Amino acid sequence: MRVSPNANRTSPKNPSGSFFDLIREKNPDRPIILICDNFSSHFADYVDNVADRLDIRRVRLPRYAPDLNPIEQVWKTLKRDLSPREASDLETWHRLIVDRFETIAERLSFAESWMDRFLDVQKLCL
Repeated sequence: MRVSPNANRTSPKNPSGSFFDLIREKNPDRPIILICDNFSSHFADYVDNVADRLDIRRVRLPRYAPDLNPIEQVWKTLKRDLSPREASDLETWHRLIVDRFETIAERLSFAESWMDRFLDVQKLCL
């Protein structure tokens, strides 16, 4: 599928742009801040334009700093929480993973901790 340059949706060649459209669609009236690693396409000119158009702010994590990414704490907790559990079939296991992920990811403490640590690092970089 080709999208014309004037279309409101983003190009299929740039999945980050399409992802931004989906995020904005699901959160039409809320501020959006995305945490991005340093993969070059996350900050390409095209993606910059899409993020600006959709009023999405991106935060670039410092290189080699996965501990500053709040999702890493969610994955760590999820792995620790799931390791002793068992499921009778794949569907049950999938549901368990999704339920635990949602519960863990909803904890604001991950975000608060990340914000404090990230702001401290940002101060050091200035």
